[in-house]
Amino acid sequence: MRALLLAAVGLAAFPASAQTFRLVDPALTVGGTRVGIVGAPLVQEPFGVLSISVPSAGVYRVSTRPFEGARPVGQFDGDGLYFAVDGQSVRLRSAGDILDAPGPTPAYVRFDALAPGLPTRGLGRVSVADAPGSAARSSASPVQTATLQRGPTSPLPTTDARAEADALRDALARAMAERTALAAERDRLRAERDASRTSPGWSATREDAYTQAVARADILGAEAARLRAERDELAASRDRATAARALLAAQLDAARIRTETTTTSAQSVAAQGDVARLRADTVARDGALAALGVENEDRRVRLAETDAELARSQRALVAMTAERDVLVTERDAARRDLDVLRRGAPATADRAALDLDRASVEADRVALAAARARFDADRAAAAQNPAGVTSGQAALLADRRQSLDA
Repeated sequence: MRALLLAAVGLAAFPASAQTFRLVDPALTVGGTRVGIVGAPLVQEPFGVLSISVPSAGVYRVSTRPFEGARPVGQFDGDGLYFAVDGQSVRLRSAGDILDAPGPTPAYVRFDALAPGLPTRGLGRVSVADAPGSAARSSASPVQTATLQRGPTSPLPTTDARAEADALRDALARAMAERTALAAERDRLRAERDASRTSPGWSATREDAYTQAVARADILGAEAARLRAERDELAASRDRATAARALLAAQLDAARIRTETTTTSAQSVAAQGDVARLRADTVARDGALAALGVENEDRRVRLAETDAELARSQRALVAMTAERDVLVTERDAARRDLDVLRRGAPATADRAALDLDRASVEADRVALAAARARFDADRAAAAQNPAGVTSGQAALLADRRQSLDA
């Protein structure tokens, strides 16, 4: 791993070979937020410095070669430019490869914060300039950029294709954020290593710490490889989604053609048969609805009659209960008086009162018998009309009967 780091430092010390820069139909994302940009398409050969002006942040200057104030915090890879500065991730995508060099190319970035008084809203802007200290580049003017034509417009994506594309973009953004964090961790470890080497207390202990840092750098390198593989997988998924979208568009066109050509006589006859069946179904449904309305009205009338009969039964039951309570009270009073007479000394006047009480008790017994007879009649009427008496009311009648028997 140490040899790889030294090789990377050595490569960074030499200027990159001349490359052609192309930016067509770009898409810029800063901190996970899409930013509209102007100034494209762009072509420059050899590539110098790309300036990305973001109104809400500042200006990012990017090159494949080291220049004043720039740090290697990202890379050009295929149709994308990815880097992160001060915890802010930036992604720039093009309709084709940005550089003509095969494989990833380091990106040196310098960030100039937004000056006070400048607008903080609006569209971003991209532009190119010669690298500092480089010779005059080959002519690449806006006239040349006008020759870059957009490809044929693809069919509108379906909802599933758009959702899958959004998911792929989110996953790629997360992967870039992870890679940015790993790069920051790597830079921190390198800074600690350099500080350790320049400190007067360099010892075997610090050598061990450096070895551990190198081992962690190896782990970070493996994680970066995993992220690149994940990015490739996401790109393959995006290609599959594009193919599925094209297939769906073709199927939609075929279905539209079949729909427009279904005008034969046989299909017309089938359509007329369907209309006749629908009309017959409508007539049958109307008849069924009318029958249901009549049945519902009959049920409503019967329910009203049942409710009235139930109310009458409840009123009769309340009257019988009150009458029974009065008779029971009188019976209890008569029994108490009889007990008093039995315990006292018999006398002629008391015996006359006793006879009078006995007559009153006999009258009460006759009245109770009459009340029992009325109760039996009401219960018989309730039995003849069971629809008007609920189970709770039947239990209440039985309880009243038991009280009368007592």
